[in-house]
Amino acid sequence: MRQIQRSWKKLLLAGVSALSLIPAPAPALAQDAGGKFVLPHEVQWGGVSLPPGEYSYSVEHRAGATVLLRSASGKHSLIVMASTISTIDAPEKTQLLLRNESGQWFVSALVLSMDGEELHFASPTRKTEVAQDAKLHPAKLAALSHP
Repeated sequence: MRQIQRSWKKLLLAGVSALSLIPAPAPALAQDAGGKFVLPHEVQWGGVSLPPGEYSYSVEHRAGATVLLRSASGKHSLIVMASTISTIDAPEKTQLLLRNESGQWFVSALVLSMDGEELHFASPTRKTEVAQDAKLHPAKLAALSHP
């Protein structure tokens, strides 16, 4: 009986060892995309101003969607993370969507035909400052008291 138990233990150990040699399936990741585009004028993308010119890009899907940009001249490189990602019906071709606000151009989205994804990018928020004369409007501070 002891001989049979040892045989089963050896067989079990051999089976577990064999299973450890089989590679584990990798998590399903969207295929990385890439390509080129030309900007005809200056464009704001993720708070950075890109001058007109030819650019190459690649999209990585490791932690969200990250777009790596590089100008053809090699002078400009940029990494931008999408603020949101939408799944859409795959269009025929990849598109870079630009939006014009008061004469300034912003990248609003990158539509990936291969993945059927639309990567959205937030445009920089405009800051409005209100100047106040400290003598006319003194700052009010809350007073804290301890018993």
